[in-house]
Amino acid sequence: MKLEYAFCAKFADVGLDGLMSAIGVGLDSLNTAQFPAVVSGMAVAGCVTVPLEEVEGDHKMRIELFGPSGDKHPLELEFPVVVQRVEGVTRPPRWSFAVTLQNVVFGVQGRHEFRLLIDGRQIGSVALHVDRQAASQGGQT
Repeated sequence: MKLEYAFCAKFADVGLDGLMSAIGVGLDSLNTAQFPAVVSGMAVAGCVTVPLEEVEGDHKMRIELFGPSGDKHPLELEFPVVVQRVEGVTRPPRWSFAVTLQNVVFGVQGRHEFRLLIDGRQIGSVALHVDRQAASQGGQT
């Protein structure tokens, strides 16, 4: 399986028709006044191309979060990849995903990474930089 794209956003959803909607796409950094920083809501979303020979099988996606020093965060999500072959379509199907995360705690400043795995194999990642804001800056968490 091939990751076509992935991103962090303020909100993302995949409808029954397979179309993705997102707000705040490209969320790649957060500023916070203190650590640990708690992000009340965000999403990790993306799209995977599924080779035709892999359509008919049980597959699982896992999202893991790693901190700046490579330490694994307790956040870990796993869910099924559901793709069906469509009669007469020769193009490999795509599977879109959007995962809503609430109250994610970032304990330290730096580059955090959401690693995306299917059947235990990493297919990509999305970085999120969490920084301490300067005293005069506004920020969001």
